[in-house]
Amino acid sequence: VVAGCGSGGAGDAPTTTQADSPTETTQSFESTTTTPTTPEDGEIVVPELLDIWTERGLGTVTLNPTANDGGPHPMMSWEPAPEASSYWLVVHDASGQPYWAWTGSATEVRFGGGDRADLNQTAALHEPMSWSVTAFDADGNVVAFSETASIEP
Repeated sequence: VVAGCGSGGAGDAPTTTQADSPTETTQSFESTTTTPTTPEDGEIVVPELLDIWTERGLGTVTLNPTANDGGPHPMMSWEPAPEASSYWLVVHDASGQPYWAWTGSATEVRFGGGDRADLNQTAALHEPMSWSVTAFDADGNVVAFSETASIEP
């Protein structure tokens, strides 16, 4: 016998009441949410911004092949974007987390920010990573962007 539920005898039978039928029309909705897919271990998942931004009239920054001299500080460069006055370069590690970033008006930069490959900068390339560039006009508006490219030591 559960406390507060009576003794379990015939006098404790539950009472049921019939509910009135609804007078309003009801409508059911299908869920429109999607379940995100889980990336494989080590896979970098990048939103498909290229199509979205291109549809909005934004330009594309063309990345040049990475000039890696075998050291941890390769040179990364890209073609100038029309109307761009500054660029933002972001390097992501293998898990997709931001690792190093740079902002400036040049169209090339050495990984870690130094001017020579033999300098001991704080950021260094020791594992495969990815990088991308976003271009801004003089007012700070995005005018172009790049696809993501891989970079390896």
